Amino acid sequence: MLKPEEENDAPVLREDQDKINRFACLNSRVADIQAKFEDKKSYLEVLADASDEVTLADEDGIKFRFGDGFCDVGSDEAEEMVTAVIEATTAERDQLEDQLAGIRAEMADLKAQLYAKFGQSINLES
Repeated sequence: MLKPEEENDAPVLREDQDKINRFACLNSRVADIQAKFEDKKSYLEVLADASDEVTLADEDGIKFRFGDGFCDVGSDEAEEMVTAVIEATTAERDQLEDQLAGIRAEMADLKAQLYAKFGQSINLES
């Protein structure tokens, strides 16, 4: 509970409520995007291991997964396919990272505006 000197009796206007709601929505999106970002990061680690295994493989018939099935492909073709998947996943991860940066910048702006008006009467820490 706030001390009486920390209380702020500023009225909550409709636009203030909209900013608070926007902050909450953005906070939720950050959590979702962060989870997807971590998934892509983990997947890239798996792909790096797969790339290493393909490079070390001496076999001509490497099993490559397509959806729910596997196909035999040559080692050069498998290496190209893994590289393509790594590039696509890296691009997706970078896009998520850019989205996170944009959302966090907007959240910081909203946080500054709301704290300027309400001071310690509002808690926007997640």
